[in-house]
Amino acid sequence: MTTTTQTEQLVTLVRQRLVLEEVVMTKEEFNAYNKRLDSDFYWSELDWKDSQFPEYCEEQTYYTAYEGDVTSFTDDCVSWLSPDDDLYSCYDKLKIRKSSLQNYAQAIL
Repeated sequence: MTTTTQTEQLVTLVRQRLVLEEVVMTKEEFNAYNKRLDSDFYWSELDWKDSQFPEYCEEQTYYTAYEGDVTSFTDDCVSWLSPDDDLYSCYDKLKIRKSSLQNYAQAIL
């Protein structure tokens, strides 16, 4: 279990394909990568260590960033806890989405 401080400093980048794939990084790393999207970087260039479909086409791949390490409940975040109605490609800047049940409850009230 991560502490609140650790959660605030982590971001989980989710790649949606036929399966969900994640990369957990610090918020500082995320912000640095996000800035590089203007010039020389794509989300697809990260080391997706557990990738099941490394050769899958980018046209069917979308990215979302969630606050904290959500690898134990990524499917919940993507499907109902904090779904993202917009689709972001490998070259789009991302906003960090809230990932807690409390934030979800406040958003729908």
